[in-house]
Amino acid sequence: MSGSGVTSFLDSLISTSSFFCSDQEVGRVLLTETTHQKVKYESLTPEMRKKCDEARRAELAKLMKYDTYDTVRKENVPAGATVLDMLVVDTLKMKAGGEREFKARAVARGDQDLRQGVETTTYGCPPNSVHFVLLAALASPNYRKNSIASVDCQNAYLQAKLKFRVPVYVRPPPSHPDRKAGLL
Repeated sequence: MSGSGVTSFLDSLISTSSFFCSDQEVGRVLLTETTHQKVKYESLTPEMRKKCDEARRAELAKLMKYDTYDTVRKENVPAGATVLDMLVVDTLKMKAGGEREFKARAVARGDQDLRQGVETTTYGCPPNSVHFVLLAALASPNYRKNSIASVDCQNAYLQAKLKFRVPVYVRPPPSHPDRKAGLL
């Protein structure tokens, strides 16, 4: 659907519905799309970097606590195995009171996986689709106060069986002690 097609579609939804809500309600709903703001580590002040570093340490500690991986010496990785870099994604998360705190998520760089038949994506929910979903929800004739809710799931480590027998290894970020020790 082209940009003008989306606009026409949204206009038709709004004009045919009995939609009404206050500016305050719209503000609360639109906050849901900005709960996590991406952060560029290099652009942070030294004080902010300390808080961001603490969030990174907390994320890596949770990976260890929940036993999400086994460490392997680099020289013990079998020939032909896939080794992906780990990326830490930093965000400022909106807390209930409107304040923001640093959060970090450790992810494997799926875009580096060159095996045939493996589909990967390297992004979360694209902002344009979030805008569309929120506008469609607000324009719905069934929209009522408090009819939109969100859930925050902490420490959800999803697992799936690999299609291939060759294991995948993840190289820790450069600052991680395991990387310096030659562990994957």
